[in-house]
Amino acid sequence: MVEKSWSAYLVAMSVVLSAPASSAGEPDASAVRAVALIDISPDAKSNKEIVHEIYVGLKRHPAYSPKNIHAVLNAGGEVDAQNAVKTGQAFAKAGFTALRRGEHEDAAEQFESASGLFEKNFAHLDDPREYRGALLLLGSSLLKDGDKEQADRAFERAAIVRADLGDADLSDDAAEVFEAAKTRVRSRPLGGMQITSVPPNAEVYVDGRYKGVTPVTVAGLRKGKHFASVQKSGYVRRTMEITITGEELGEETVELQAARKKLLFDQLVGQLKADVPKLKKQRELGGEGVKKVANLLYSEVAVVVNVGGSGDQKEVELYIFDTATKFLLKRITKTLDWSFRNKKAARALVGKLTKFDYANALGGNTDKVEVQSGGIETEWWFWTVIGVVVIGGVAVGTYFALTAEEPPPFAKDGSGSVVVTF
Repeated sequence: MVEKSWSAYLVAMSVVLSAPASSAGEPDASAVRAVALIDISPDAKSNKEIVHEIYVGLKRHPAYSPKNIHAVLNAGGEVDAQNAVKTGQAFAKAGFTALRRGEHEDAAEQFESASGLFEKNFAHLDDPREYRGALLLLGSSLLKDGDKEQADRAFERAAIVRADLGDADLSDDAAEVFEAAKTRVRSRPLGGMQITSVPPNAEVYVDGRYKGVTPVTVAGLRKGKHFASVQKSGYVRRTMEITITGEELGEETVELQAARKKLLFDQLVGQLKADVPKLKKQRELGGEGVKKVANLLYSEVAVVVNVGGSGDQKEVELYIFDTATKFLLKRITKTLDWSFRNKKAARALVGKLTKFDYANALGGNTDKVEVQSGGIETEWWFWTVIGVVVIGGVAVGTYFALTAEEPPPFAKDGSGSVVVTF
């Protein structure tokens, strides 16, 4: 088995993650719409947990693609990190090319460079599988180069961050060595890390997997290095390196810096808080806040979430807007019992919210024109009239073309004859 092309892998993953699926009841599944999810709820941990699950529901929806709000709000401030990720992707692609040519030492160097850049800029890596795949291909390259000891270490690094064979297509011998590395890693002690942030209520992803909202205790981490992303709307995403040394619980505090467009984002949220809860009916106008979603976040659809209620009984209000017209397309409310963190119930709200015909909700007519058997288009005189009109139009157009100011394509001598000169 030959390792899968890195570029082909990335393309395949993007197609799988973004391709719309056709099914009954889906809103306009022929076109995927960019959607910005805006949270206007009080800043509380349980509220943020519910909003995250709604985001997951949107991400899995075949007709909507959530915007990366963090990148938009800090546009220009993440250039170095984004360029580093692109450089890492270039190293990974070059590594595969070298691996395919049998240049195993060069391939290992390229994958090592790629994985290092991915680690330092983990919070800006859109798909963590790129990192895990780079580690697996690093191990494969080292193995083919005859360096079994270093290959084992690379595969162990991959196993610590819970890579699997789906992250890269390995040869049979490399897969066998990786499985052995996973067995060794499973014998390591488990530790944990308590992560807090300033401000609180930020989302935490460890090794690319969502772990909760700060303050959060992340348990079940194998001894070794892990990488975390801490993010909150309006703030710059932060990458954390977490080192688990044993079974004890470590502590880390992250201070988040304001994003470049935080002030504009805060104004947008304030406008939505003032206007949106007043809306009750379809096609009511969402006001300037909805318009700012289009201007600031470059999104054609806005989903506004407002979570309220005390304790574990949460009242969730969801609104979906078309940002071009500012029309409220649909509104739903649901009481959730969050005592057992019912993630499926929160995600299911997305399906309920988006179950409508988008064009009809905008007031458009989507009725199909049916061609009836035996109608006017079947009569001989109908097509005769059509033919006369078409021929007449062509004749008139030809006449005006020949009598225009422009000279004819051939010279004339005044008698009606065409003079052709050789």
